[in-house]
Amino acid sequence: MHSADPSPVHDPDQDQDQDQDQDQDQDQDQDHSDDQDHSDDHEDDHDDHDDHDQRQPDMVRFRAFSSVKPLVPPLNFAIVAPGVYRSGYPGKKNFPFLNKLGLKSILYLCPEPYVGDNAQFIGDQTLSLLHFPIHGNKEPFTHIPAATLRAALVALLDSRNHPLLIHCNKGKHRTGCLVGCLRKIQKWTVTSIFDEYQRFAGTKARILDQQFIEMFDTRELVYLLEHRPQWL
Repeated sequence: MHSADPSPVHDPDQDQDQDQDQDQDQDQDQDHSDDQDHSDDHEDDHDDHDDHDQRQPDMVRFRAFSSVKPLVPPLNFAIVAPGVYRSGYPGKKNFPFLNKLGLKSILYLCPEPYVGDNAQFIGDQTLSLLHFPIHGNKEPFTHIPAATLRAALVALLDSRNHPLLIHCNKGKHRTGCLVGCLRKIQKWTVTSIFDEYQRFAGTKARILDQQFIEMFDTRELVYLLEHRPQWL
């Protein structure tokens, strides 16, 4: 008669050791998880810092551009020749633009005196004001005096006055006549002269202005050859 196998003896100490081993494994897993979370947090912080660094230059550039004031040219501004410009009556908002031109003189064709902000501007910039008072051509009795326009041309053709800005009120009629007569001295065709005049005068073009330009006699003009501009 065979005897049965003895049942395994339960060892309480062994169970305790196993429980301790499991607790240690769980602690290690938790520590590893905490370390991983901390590493992820650090990477997130680093990414946020990188994003901030990437955005920072754009913000700086935006502030730099937004602080730059736009340069506004006067009405009907254009280049006539090297060192010679034309426009309508400039206002205070146009002064920063005019400063960039490095002007030495302003050739002014209106009969009214230079006053207010404009007078202060030429004083602050130590510009020479070449004032030739002219009333525009208007029917029936108002005509540009040829002698005054010739005197303005003599000042215009003296390179010692350059860079120079020519202007009247709108930069269309009196300025257009002066520039048109200059073009005759430069041997432009009448068609080209009138095309340029009409680009500025538009629908306000005056037949009297065009007649004045066509009839202007350049042979009566006397100016200093030694000071004439190189482009003439």
